[in-house]
Amino acid sequence: MADNHKHYDYYLVEGADVKTLIDGYDSIRKGRSDIITGVMGEFGAVAYTDTSGFGDKGSLLRGLVWNADYKFPCAVTIKRSDYLDGKKVISARGKGNTKDGREFNKRLDSSIKQANQKLGSLPSWQAYIIDHYHIMRTGFGEASGNFGVAMLTTYGGRCPGRDDCLLFAIPNAKDRDGYAKHGEVEIPPYFQKLTYGRFHDLANNEAA
Repeated sequence: MADNHKHYDYYLVEGADVKTLIDGYDSIRKGRSDIITGVMGEFGAVAYTDTSGFGDKGSLLRGLVWNADYKFPCAVTIKRSDYLDGKKVISARGKGNTKDGREFNKRLDSSIKQANQKLGSLPSWQAYIIDHYHIMRTGFGEASGNFGVAMLTTYGGRCPGRDDCLLFAIPNAKDRDGYAKHGEVEIPPYFQKLTYGRFHDLANNEAA
């Protein structure tokens, strides 16, 4: 496994303003939950998948997941199977060569599109805190075996055990060993820089 931690800089931000920011997500979280569970309920799904990509923190809905024995209203093509809480689950689409399958897909796609229009103003938790401080940065890390070069992106979250503290890992902009720079962001002056060891201990609620 590639050792990419050296390609990140680590930070802590804390205080009353941070607590206000964290508390402010409660209404967004509820709004997202209402929208997503509404779509899941409409189609009898038990879970969902969100969007992903370079710098994408999963704010939008990508698809739904059903129990493997779910009785669909049409013939389907299983796209993927997995396990959730010990039970087999699947992602599926209606068979495109049948009328019922096409109608199912059209209804599903329409519902997801409408949900995503609403979710556009209700970001995921990580997008919420990263966008607040304008610290999204993406880039490339080190080679990872046969899987190419690792993609790096800003990530962060609450410091365990605290309601007024956030931790962030931000790809650094140093051009080293031929790897691409990651673009420029302005680190807020009130961010406290951490060593990787300190960041790891705090993120895992370990004594430093």
